[in-house]
Amino acid sequence: MHVLILPSWYPMHYAPTRGIFFQEQAQALHERDVKTGIIYPNFRGLKTLHFDKEVLRDHFQTSFSVEKGIPVYRFHGWNPKFGRLRMWAFCRQSRRLMQKYVERHGKPELIHAHSAVWGGVAARELSQIYDLPYVVTEHSSAFLRGKIDEWQKAYIQKSFEDADAVWAVSSAFQRGLKPFTGEAEIGVIPNMVDTTFFQLPPRPREINPLTLLSVCWLTPNKGIDLLLKAFARTVQIGANVQLEIGGDGPEGDRLRSLARDLGVQEHVRFLGELSRKEVRRAMWRANAFVSASYVETFGIVLIEAMATGLPVVATQSGGPSDIVHSGVGQLVPTGDVQALSNGLSDMINRVKTKGIDEPEVRNYVKKNYSAEVVSQGLKSSYRAITRGSK
Repeated sequence: MHVLILPSWYPMHYAPTRGIFFQEQAQALHERDVKTGIIYPNFRGLKTLHFDKEVLRDHFQTSFSVEKGIPVYRFHGWNPKFGRLRMWAFCRQSRRLMQKYVERHGKPELIHAHSAVWGGVAARELSQIYDLPYVVTEHSSAFLRGKIDEWQKAYIQKSFEDADAVWAVSSAFQRGLKPFTGEAEIGVIPNMVDTTFFQLPPRPREINPLTLLSVCWLTPNKGIDLLLKAFARTVQIGANVQLEIGGDGPEGDRLRSLARDLGVQEHVRFLGELSRKEVRRAMWRANAFVSASYVETFGIVLIEAMATGLPVVATQSGGPSDIVHSGVGQLVPTGDVQALSNGLSDMINRVKTKGIDEPEVRNYVKKNYSAEVVSQGLKSSYRAITRGSK
C-alpha cells in the first residue's frame, strides 16, 4: 500500500513540535508496511522570523529529505497577506510537490489530507488531476470556535463531499463538523500517542508537595486563567500543592500577572516553551494533569500524560469526553471555576488517600490510542477505499 500524506501544518526547523502528531502517524504507518510519503507547502508567518541568518532559510525553495525512512518534500515560503491568496498558493505548491514526488517515488494509491484548510482542498485538486481517492481527517478547532470565514465554507464543503472518507478525531467534533460537511458522512478515527516515548517514570512520583501540571499554548481558549483561579481556591483550603504550567503564547504575561494578583505566585511555576523531552520530564514530576480548555477537538496532551500514568482533570470541551472516564480521571463543566476547583480538590484527595494505579492508566491508553491500534484502523480503512476505487 502506498499513501501520500498532505498535512495542513507540519514540523519545521523553527517549529519542531507543530503538527508532530501527523509526523508520528506517518511514522507508525511506515513501520507497519505502508509506503508513506509527505508533501507539505509551508508558508511561514513573519511573526516567527528571527532577524539573523534564518531569514535565508525560507526563500521560496523546495527541499527534500528522508526522515526516519519517509521521503518528505517541503516548499519554504512566506505567508501571503490575503486568505484567498494563501489558499491558491498552498494548492499551487501542492501540485508542484506532487509532481516531484510522483516522478521520484511513483503514483500513490491514496492521498490522506490532514485538515481541510488547506490540505483537504489541495487534496481534492490532486485527486482530480491524478485520478486518486483521497481522505480528510479534520483536526482544526476553528470549526468549533466560529473561526471559519464565510468565503472558506464552500471550498471546505467541496473537499469534504468529494472525499472518499472524512474522519473527525472525536465524537464531539464529529457532531460539530456536520454543518460544514454537506452530504458527506463523518467517521471517527482518534489521534495516537507514542507510548514508546511517553512511558511510566523511571522513579516513583513524589507527593509532597503534590504537583498539578498543565501544558498548552497560552491562548484564551486554553482557560489557564480559570485554572489559576480554581487553583487559588484549592490553595486557600490548605492543600499542599503546586501547579506547573508548560508552554508559551500571547497570554503568558497576563497569566503571570494574574498569578501574582491571586497571591499564588509562590505555588505556580511557569515553565515556558518545552521540548518533548522536557514535557515528558514535567509529566514524570507531576501527580495529575489538568486541561481547562473551552474547546478541544481531541486532546493529545491528555493521552500523552496518561501514557506516563498520570490521571487527568479535564473540562467537557469536546474531545476529552471521549478520552476521560472515572477510572483515569475526572471531567468537569467548561468555564466553571468552582467546578474546576472541586475537581482539583477531588483529584488531590484521590492521589493522596487512594493512590493511582499508574500502569492501569497507561494500559487504557495503549489499548485505545497506541500507534499499533490507530494505525491498524487506518490501514483497514485505506484498504477498503482503494479496493472500492478499482
